[in-house]
Parts: sequence; C-alpha cells; structure tokens
Amino acid sequence: MRSLGHYAYRWRGKIVLAALLVAIAAAIGGASVFDAVKPFGFQDPDSESSRATEALERASGQRPLPDVVLVVEPSGQGERAIDRAAERAALELNEVEGVTRIITPDESPRLLSDDGRAGLVVAYLDADVEDIAAIGEEIEESLDGAAYVTAGGAAVTAHQLNRTTEEDLRRIELYAVPILFLLSLLVFRGLVAAALPLAVGVLSIVTTLLLLRLLTNVMEIDVFVVNIVIGLGLGLAIDYSLFVVSRFRDELDDGMATGAAVRETIGSTGRMILFSGLTVAVALASLTVFPQRFLYSIGVGGALVALTSVLVSLTVLPAMLSMLGPRVNALAPRGLRRNPSDRRWYGFGRSVLRHPVTIAAGVVALMVVLSLPFLRVELTRADPSVLPMESSAHQVDAIIDERFAGDPASVINVVFTERGSPFALREARAELAAASTVVAVQGPARVGQGVRRLDAQLSVDPFADKALDVVDLARGLDWGTPSLVNGPPAELTDQRESLTRHLPAAIAIIVVSTLLLLLAMTRSVVLPVLALLMNALTVSVAFGVLCWIFQDGRLEGFLDYRSQGALDTSMPILLFAVVFGLSTDYGVFLLQRISEQRTRPGVSEREAIARGLSKSGRPITAAALLFAVAMGAFAFSDLVFIKEIAIGTAIAVLVDATLVRALLLPALLGLLGSRAWWAPRWLGDGAKPAAMGS
Repeated sequence: MRSLGHYAYRWRGKIVLAALLVAIAAAIGGASVFDAVKPFGFQDPDSESSRATEALERASGQRPLPDVVLVVEPSGQGERAIDRAAERAALELNEVEGVTRIITPDESPRLLSDDGRAGLVVAYLDADVEDIAAIGEEIEESLDGAAYVTAGGAAVTAHQLNRTTEEDLRRIELYAVPILFLLSLLVFRGLVAAALPLAVGVLSIVTTLLLLRLLTNVMEIDVFVVNIVIGLGLGLAIDYSLFVVSRFRDELDDGMATGAAVRETIGSTGRMILFSGLTVAVALASLTVFPQRFLYSIGVGGALVALTSVLVSLTVLPAMLSMLGPRVNALAPRGLRRNPSDRRWYGFGRSVLRHPVTIAAGVVALMVVLSLPFLRVELTRADPSVLPMESSAHQVDAIIDERFAGDPASVINVVFTERGSPFALREARAELAAASTVVAVQGPARVGQGVRRLDAQLSVDPFADKALDVVDLARGLDWGTPSLVNGPPAELTDQRESLTRHLPAAIAIIVVSTLLLLLAMTRSVVLPVLALLMNALTVSVAFGVLCWIFQDGRLEGFLDYRSQGALDTSMPILLFAVVFGLSTDYGVFLLQRISEQRTRPGVSEREAIARGLSKSGRPITAAALLFAVAMGAFAFSDLVFIKEIAIGTAIAVLVDATLVRALLLPALLGLLGSRAWWAPRWLGDGAKPAAMGS
C-alpha cells in the first residue's frame, strides 16, 4: 500500500487531471441513465405467475391485467352522465399507442361506485409494450386538464414512481448536499478539507452512473439503484476521506514531509479501506442471487459504487493531498483551527475497560429490546399507496378502496394450456367460487392458441392475507389439467417464495465473505466471529426500529407518510445486505488502530484498546454522523419504501458507531484480552500480541 501512496504522490498531477477528465465524461455519459433504467421490478421471471402472464400474452397479444385505471366523476348526476364521461375518457385512451382494449362502466356494472356518482374506465396494454411508465406518462399528459378524470393503474403508478424518484434526487441535491458540506466543515475543520469528500463522492457517483448506463445495454437496471448509488457514494466517500485526511494530518503534525505523509497514510489506512470496501461490495453483490430486478440492480450498483469509492479514495484523494500538502488545512475558520484532543476518548475507553461485563451485558440487552418489534413483522408489496397523497395514482387507489365494491386489480387468473377433464374443471370452479372472498368467477374462456383463462374477482385487497389464501386454494385444486395461477395476489405469493428460496445463498455469501475478509485482515479467527455477531445485532436493531415506526404507523406526520401496516417484502433483505456490509466498516478501522498500538513495545492489551479507541473514536463518530445524514436525507423522499431504507441505514450506522464500536467491541476485547487475536500458526501472526495488563 505504501507503494500506491508513493505513485500517487509521484504522478499526482496526471492522476488529478485524469480524474477530472473522467468526471466530465462520466457526467455527460451517465446523465441519460434515467432514460435507460426500468420501473421498479419485484417479480421473479421464473415464477408461476410470471409464466402464466407470458402464456396469456403470447396467446392474446395483450397484457393480462388492466394497467390503466381511470376514475371518472362528472359534475352531472346519474349513470348517463358517468357513461358520457367514460366515453370521453375512452376516446382519449384510444389515441394512446399501446392501448388495446378499454372497458367502461356501461359494459360492467362492477365499475360503478357504491354511491353511483363515479365510474372506472380500465384499459389493457399491448403485450409488446416494454416501458409501461412511458404509456403512463402519455396518458397523464393526454388527460391533463380533464377535471372529471383521475388517472391511476400500474402504468401511471410506474411513471409517477420514476418522476418522484427524480424529484427526490433534486431535493437531495438542493438540501442535503449543503448540509453535508456544513457538517463536513465542522468535522474537517477547514473549507479545503471539507471539499475533499464531496469531490471524492461526486467522482465515485458519476463514474458509477456511467457504468450503470453502459450496463443497461446488456441487462435491465431498476430505477431505484440511482438512489442507492448516490446515498452510498456520498456516505462511503465521506467515510474513507475522513479516515485518509485525518491520518494525513496526523502525519503532517508529526513533522513528516508531504510525500512521506502520503505514503504513510496510504500504507496505514489503505489496507483498511480496501478490506472495508471489499466487504461492502461483496455484501451488496450478494443481492445478485435474487432474480428480482429491484434487488439484483441494487447489488450491481452498490458493489460498483463501493469499489469505485475505494479506487478514488486510494488514488485520486492521495494525489490531491499530495498537491495540497499543508494547504489541506487552509481556509479554516478561526474557531476550528485548534486540533481536538483525544484525551476524552482515551478516558472513555479506560472507563469501558473498568466495567466490561456490565457494559457488554447492558448493550446487548438494550439492542435485543430494540430488536423485539421485528418478531411481529408483516410484509407486503409496494402499491400506489406508497406514492405521495397528491399523486393521481395514489388518489385512484384510495377512491377504489373507499367507494367501490371491488378493486379491478384484486383478481386471480387460472390459465390452462391443455384440455383436460370437464368434470374436474367444473368441480374445481365451483369450489373456487364458493370461497368467501370470491365474488364472481368467469370462464374458462378461450384466449387463443389453445390457451384458456378463468378469472376470479375478489372482494378484498389484492395483497391481503385472505387474497393470498385464494391463490393457495386455486393452486391446490384439481383442475383436471395443468394450470398456472397469476394476478397481483399470486405475484405477491411468488415474490415471497422466491425471496425465501434465494435468501440462504445470499446470507451464505455475506457471512462467508465477511469471515474470510476479516480473517485475512486481522489474522484472527475470533475477531471475524465477533464481528458477525455484532453485525447481526445491529441489523436486528434496524429491523426492530423500522417495524416500530413504519409498520406501527408512528411519526406519520413528521415523516410525511401513510403506513401500510407492514414493511415492503424486499426491504429486510435489502437492508440486511446494506447494513451488514456497512457495519463492518467502523469495526475494521477500530481494529486497525488497536492493532497498531499492540505492536508497540510495552503496551498492554487494555492500553492498546484505550489508545486505539482514542485514535479512532472521533473519526468514527464523525463519519457515522455524516453517513447518517447522507443516507438519512432520503427519509424526506416522497416514497415510503425509500424512507424505510434511508432511516434503517441511518439508524444502523449510528447504532454501530455508538453502542457497538464505542462500547460493546472495546468491552469484549477487554474481556478476551490477547485471546481475541488468536490464530493458528499456519495463518501467521498478524499483529503480534502484547503482554496482558491493565
């Protein structure tokens, strides 16, 4: 690593110039990423519901469920007024390319509201439509100004999700970045130093967005990955920059010349940053085992931004420091020029080591209590209610729920590709129709190319447990021929099953990779196990707090959301990968500092822990605060599940930096002494153990 620092110093001008050119090219090339990403994708393409959808699309040439739902509520009263309004809306829909079939209230009485003052117009899209969000945008624009119509459905929802995501990012740029810069000014104690992490973050982010834009040519990338890339890119850039800059300043304060300070800084912190970045990257890359576009895209984007942040922090940042030298402290406000003392952290560490059992037991007990709400977690799927209340798709969803007997989306389709026993089919149809939540059964009707379809309309929300029970019933019946079941309730059932089936592989990747990377860094077999246990506690706390807030509907006014009474199905898996990777970050930095102290002559185990905590306490706390702001800024998103991942990550980072790294880990290290660093002989010494002492 010192060689890397040497070359960064030697070629500093060329490296910074190359970085500037890359940033310009990446900003231009990656700017179109929003035009190439796909709407939120939560389905497994190999699931039964997906196969049923494909069979229906091949046979009929159109998507099997209505992707457009309009609420028409004319100023006049009665069904004739509703019919006329519906006809006008249908004429507008007919002009939209990709709309193949439209159903109005005069064709289906179920499309009339209970109070007789509103109706629904539903439209089906061509099976060849690849971007339903574009259809939704065109429909929204064509109906703009029609006060009697409110547009919703999957197509409009997809468009409004994309638009809301872009608006979120603009809001983050407008508010979060200035706040981060002000906090960085306080932490880095100078305008020049405070600008460095933002420069590292911007370069890492735009480079990753360019790579994602290139990847969209060979694979589908989900729109939400942009949020993750920006949040993680800023957070990791701040973390790594803080560790590098603070160490560089320490070396300058010790009288080193700029070149030597750069070499020593990268030699000491480079290995830590490399291992930390690899841990984050591999943890996020574990999401690529899931077939859902939402998850594997975040796995790809998250891993890319983690590795890019490491590369920039170990090459471009030391090159900039080489050019700055002592001027890294320039433009420091008078009140921030004095270097903060490590005495308080040293005294704090000694206090922890005087009561290790009490502190360790107390912290574990507190974290377990905070985790308990997760034991009653409920999981659901994102629907239009996750959008802002002023969005038309959200309003349509609420109107249907409040004023209509049934939701057009609350339906299951049983698809048959072969003919079988008519008697068995009649028996199964009757049994399905007898279910208490089934209000109507139609078919089976011929769709085309030997495919038949039977529709069951449900009286409950499509993602309610009773709707999922109907899916299980339909799949368990003997239809006398092979059958496939789809529809929104079936999609949720299949999503849960797919996530459960792929989860062990993802967990195995995270656990094994974390163990091996920490083993390679610390040369200890005990410390990686401790890290896994503490990471699991941190993740559990994040889960528990999320359930307490979002599932239980707390802080709705402050956070500006409406609870679904559950967490999004993908959220625990996504948060597990993100938090598990990030939780290793600060532990690696603390262990690095302790390891350095252990190699010094005459330094006891407990003294090394106290000194290591004093050297790392302030940078870790500051990095956690800035990272929490970078990710937590997305809590002001207009989308509920983005709020969930933002707050979950921010809470986990703060808990990890305070309860775990400041209290639990030092206490456990104090209890274990040199045994914490034990390794078999074939693994090597790592940091040579010092004599035990107090």
